Amino acid sequence: MNVLFICAQNMFRSIVAESSFRFVTAQILEDKSSVLRCSSCGLNQEKTSPVYEECEIALKELNIPQTKYLSKGISERKLADSDIVLTMTREQLFQLETRFPGQKSKCFSLVGANGAIETILMENKNSMEREEIKKVARNLQKNTLDKYLEEAANLLCSTPRSKFRPLPGVDLTVSELMGRFSSCFRLTSGIQDPIGGTKEETIECAKKIHQEVENFIYGILAIAIEIGEELPAARLDASTAE
Repeated sequence: MNVLFICAQNMFRSIVAESSFRFVTAQILEDKSSVLRCSSCGLNQEKTSPVYEECEIALKELNIPQTKYLSKGISERKLADSDIVLTMTREQLFQLETRFPGQKSKCFSLVGANGAIETILMENKNSMEREEIKKVARNLQKNTLDKYLEEAANLLCSTPRSKFRPLPGVDLTVSELMGRFSSCFRLTSGIQDPIGGTKEETIECAKKIHQEVENFIYGILAIAIEIGEELPAARLDASTAE
């Protein structure tokens, strides 16, 4: 499954998301981590350039390795090659859908995707703990897990958006949240650009991205495992592992 992270210029937020995704995936899946692939780009980036220095500082604070990335711009090809596309804010999502209407079904904000995943898991009464998800996923054959993840992405992208929660843990629509709780605006609108703020604000933003990325990975794996025909046997094998 290919995931594409997008922010404004691919200079901080989407780079942190990409680095976190690779780091967490390797921790969870070990030698099977290649079934979850990712890249990143900038919605408004027109040329390749070095990323912000704050990005490296924030990743170091989180103990997440960072490759020497160069920021990249968006293209129709990048979207077409991705199974799920995740923006940092709802505004970026709106811009993305306007510019590339043919790719709309696979596009979510990162926070919105986690709200959607939570909805699917709740409707299916899936309450797997993270350690169980990890054990089952590691126990599956690599090509089998790859297939299940593809089906999980298809389910996420094909379910009507009206059925999904826009914010994990809150059973309200975006309009209801804005009307009743104006303080929720920043949460529902996504992860804002911290550049220009304090070092603490930059690191807090990186921590938030890392948390949302980790939630996404465990969530999509839980859906994939639930879809899998080998789930009962896989659970039995995983429970006796180690």
